[in-house]
Amino acid sequence: MVATSKSTPVRELMPDLFIPTILERVKAATGKAPHKATISDAVANERYTSKYWPYIEALALETNPELYRERMAYLHEQAGDKAA
Repeated sequence: MVATSKSTPVRELMPDLFIPTILERVKAATGKAPHKATISDAVANERYTSKYWPYIEALALETNPELYRERMAYLHEQAGDKAA
């Protein structure tokens, strides 16, 4: 897929089978995994304030760090976040 970074949602930056991967990482770190829908929602709606976002971010950075950083800068800018 070819798209500009600002219009490339985080979901499109994720690898195949990203939900099971994130669930495994959360379970390994915390001892229990959230529902698949929780992770799916956080990714699809780019809920970067979610407590699961660090796991999502880690996988996105492994997959495509440059586009991820650009997308997050764009999202923070749109939200008016000062710490972007």
